[in-house]
Amino acid sequence: FDKCKLNFKYKAILISKIVEQYSNILLTANELFQLEEIIHDERDKDRLFKDFRQFEIMQFGHVLRSQLIEKWNIAGRETILEDGELLNINDRSKNIVDVIIGRNYVPSRPLFLLTILQSIEVGNTHNLKESSYGFYYECLITQAMIKINLKNEEIDSYYTYLMELANIFFSEKLQSITPHRLTEFHHWYTTEYAVSTNLNAYTENLKNIFVLQESSGAIRFNYKYVYYFFVARYLSSAITRDDIRKIISEMAKRLHREEFANIIMFLTHLSKDPFILSNILENAGQLFSNYSPSQLGDDITLINALTDEIPEAVLENKAIREAREQSLKLKDQAEYLEQNRRNEMQDEVPELDEDVANLDLAVKLNLSFKTIEVIGQILKNYYGSLKAINKLDLCEAACLTGLRALKSFFYYVEENQNFLTNLITEAVKKKKLPDKLELQNLSRKYLFLFTCIM
Repeated sequence: FDKCKLNFKYKAILISKIVEQYSNILLTANELFQLEEIIHDERDKDRLFKDFRQFEIMQFGHVLRSQLIEKWNIAGRETILEDGELLNINDRSKNIVDVIIGRNYVPSRPLFLLTILQSIEVGNTHNLKESSYGFYYECLITQAMIKINLKNEEIDSYYTYLMELANIFFSEKLQSITPHRLTEFHHWYTTEYAVSTNLNAYTENLKNIFVLQESSGAIRFNYKYVYYFFVARYLSSAITRDDIRKIISEMAKRLHREEFANIIMFLTHLSKDPFILSNILENAGQLFSNYSPSQLGDDITLINALTDEIPEAVLENKAIREAREQSLKLKDQAEYLEQNRRNEMQDEVPELDEDVANLDLAVKLNLSFKTIEVIGQILKNYYGSLKAINKLDLCEAACLTGLRALKSFFYYVEENQNFLTNLITEAVKKKKLPDKLELQNLSRKYLFLFTCIM
């Protein structure tokens, strides 16, 4: 109903006429339609949909996601698959889905999840490179364009258009683009590429497949992964230029920034230029370079000393599916809190000239994790074309970066043991333990377990 061309007045007339004729009416609309209704409700006493019940297709958390994946994987194979085999297939599918969903880069709604699952099946029939995460994102975009009956040459044109548009957003640090600026861009595009295209037709098609979104008269990318993908595509297309190489180098030093990390991740999918590899290796070598790699020997003596008795893992005798469901529920709770935190920071635009010389430990650890993740993707994307020496360099860089980061963390715990113990003590005081010594011991055990998780 959001695509209805009528203005609000005549939409109201249309709805009233339909209500007179039918007792059961089902309307579908996008998420912005509710905002339109609220705005007009302030002007009109009678709400347009006062007699309608409104529902929203919610995003699936880990529990529902897991249930959908199992239904997909077992369909038609109920009499063939053993429980253990099914669990392994479900785990592989869910790992891929979780990474693609990422930090809400792709909405975790049923239609998107099913598209990803279908793409996984396609990827499984090809080589490992095509099963990389960049492949699945690209499938989502291409399949969306096929839905509006675009030919291959038209898809290429739309890809180029979005690539150039994404670069405008990136270079000008835009969250959205005004109609005037979009018209200027479109005129430049048609001149630069000597093509005759209609601005309204392009934008309407891209809005119809939810690549672009219009809100309050401005245009923005609807999903983060689309924006990240096309910025990376632009960088890949111009990677021989000095200014582009400078941008890639600066982003590679700031992988703790979500936007930069994901653009670089897509770039490793789209390009195998040695420049990217050398930059990743160089930056990995500089992370925690003032620490030697942890040997997990004498350097963990203090950690073990945090508790006189290393806590034993107590394994309850639970059914596998019950234990997994409990774990997924905890993940849903943690993700909900994390999403609220990210929503508060979503308008923050990262800077290429941000000072990285004095990052705090938490940020540097995050930067290390992201660097290792990017290295992993490079190894997966080009496992068949990388020479043995390059693979060895990448594997060594990933391992040593992780071990140096671990050594720095152990050092931090050693230097701040009392502070951390007191911090945890304040948190566990809620248990109202009467014995002060028991409280301190429990705090030290919590610190030990936290360090082990790290």
